[in-house]
Amino acid sequence: MTDDHTQSSSEAALHSGCLNTMLRTAARRVTLFYDAEMLPAGLSSAQARLVAVVAELDDAQGQGPLLQAVAAKLGLEVSALTHALRPLIRDGVLTVTQGQKDGRTRHARLTADGAARLDKVFALYAEANRQIDAVLGADQAAELRRLAGLVLAADLGSAGA
Repeated sequence: MTDDHTQSSSEAALHSGCLNTMLRTAARRVTLFYDAEMLPAGLSSAQARLVAVVAELDDAQGQGPLLQAVAAKLGLEVSALTHALRPLIRDGVLTVTQGQKDGRTRHARLTADGAARLDKVFALYAEANRQIDAVLGADQAAELRRLAGLVLAADLGSAGA
């Protein structure tokens, strides 16, 4: 009984100081906060990011970006992006069309409703970021963003090699 208690205490201590556990838990909490803040736009925070990337990558010809380009920018496989697009297409936020020059390609485009939602999203994100800064303190929030950027830029796949 003592060994089981010691083992479970050790496991609890490991998890409480585990960067992976702490980051995942913090990320879930932040995601829930941003999801709630995006509700007036009718989008989750992940959907808002996807819509913003489609708008950012829009081309001069008005076809919209290739799905492969959107997926790459979001760090997703095209199949995962296609799955994420379904509710946005269903709700009239985006359309997906075949390429004009190459019918094998597919392009995402914002609809008028999607553009209106995106305008709302920008204001909602600004307010959400202001709230985060108020809770954490502007300096700590800036430092957290800086550290997150370092993690994103790091080549963690080669760390164990």
